[in-house]
Amino acid sequence: MKFRSWTNRRAIAIALSLVIFATNTLSFCYCKSSSDKNGFLFEQITAPVKSLVIQPQSLVSEGDLIVEGDEIRTIDDGEYQLIGNIMVKDNATLIISNAIFNQTGRNVEADIPANVVVKDRATFYLTNTTLIISQNVTSRILVQNQAKMYVTDSSIENFEFDVSIWAIDNSVLFIENSVMRRAKEDVEYWVVQSRVVVCDGHSEVHIENLTYDRTTVYEFSKVFIERSTLKDAVRIFDSPTVQVRDSTMDYLTAEGSPVVFIRSSTIKSYIHALQDTTSADIWIIHTTVETVVAQGSSKVRLIDASVTNLQIEGNAALFVGWDLPLFGPVAFTPNLAFAIQLIALNALLVAIIIVSYVLIRKFRKRHLSKIEVPKKAPNHEGTPGIVKLCSHNYKAIFRYQRLKSWQPKRLCICQ
Repeated sequence: MKFRSWTNRRAIAIALSLVIFATNTLSFCYCKSSSDKNGFLFEQITAPVKSLVIQPQSLVSEGDLIVEGDEIRTIDDGEYQLIGNIMVKDNATLIISNAIFNQTGRNVEADIPANVVVKDRATFYLTNTTLIISQNVTSRILVQNQAKMYVTDSSIENFEFDVSIWAIDNSVLFIENSVMRRAKEDVEYWVVQSRVVVCDGHSEVHIENLTYDRTTVYEFSKVFIERSTLKDAVRIFDSPTVQVRDSTMDYLTAEGSPVVFIRSSTIKSYIHALQDTTSADIWIIHTTVETVVAQGSSKVRLIDASVTNLQIEGNAALFVGWDLPLFGPVAFTPNLAFAIQLIALNALLVAIIIVSYVLIRKFRKRHLSKIEVPKKAPNHEGTPGIVKLCSHNYKAIFRYQRLKSWQPKRLCICQ
């Protein structure tokens, strides 16, 4: 009995495992396992406590604002007007919060001209602030050499031309719940006056809930975009990793060998991997896109995606698959995916049969065990037709004896 019970439990466990596998496979359309695990982790922004605090009601200053060394400077609650540029360097920290900061930038002679520079492991916090950089050339914020910049609930504006933020040389940029504004704000198509976020040189950019035009990514950088609106595009070069979730853009292009995850988003025009030397790995998961064109050695993986026009050329490859709750997205060639669906369907049917068989046996055993078994009748000679359904061995036991008055009795052979 113990062996039989253990066997039943093992059969149920195997059957349930088959049911789980088959249900996961069949419940998601369209499947190499991916490392896409949401990927959007925003650091808790905690400004330093000890700092030099400036609380101007309306303060005008001419000349560059330089914060250096180990200084921590805070500009809080008010309106600040600066005629000059901002420089934060050498482990210093600048915090601007709950303010309107008007900056009239000066021209800078540099490889990458910038009006706000954060460099050499320095940190810049911009919280609940409107930063207006007014000039008729590009207003650029440059974060470089392992520096960090955090933008939260803020607006960065230049209504005379355009505005951009660059993170280069192993730097980190976080932008959350903010807006970038430029000249010709009402123009929907691409113009020279644009709002751009650039990530280069092994840097890392996290963007959540931002309205802007374009993100450009180079080298081995990492970019995470979530719940954002891009009026233009994401342009990808070299070998970075880019993840986009719950966002809207016009188009996406990939050159080199990047890894791209696009999840639950809308791409109005196209995704292109056009160069012959391109070996992009593009995952399109729960996303709507008008056209996808892949060339070179690129791989396109469609996971429950809606694509109107699909062109796979040259040595490019197409994969389809599923987004499994316990394992994430997995993808296979179309023929193999069909075979896996067929195997999963058969596994589901076998699992249903096994579970049904085990449950019926257990129900029958429980039902028979409830049959009332009276004590053994006295052994009288001549007892006719004594019949017993034994709950231990499930067999009918017939005994024929004679009594003066014929009367059937139920006896158990085990007693």
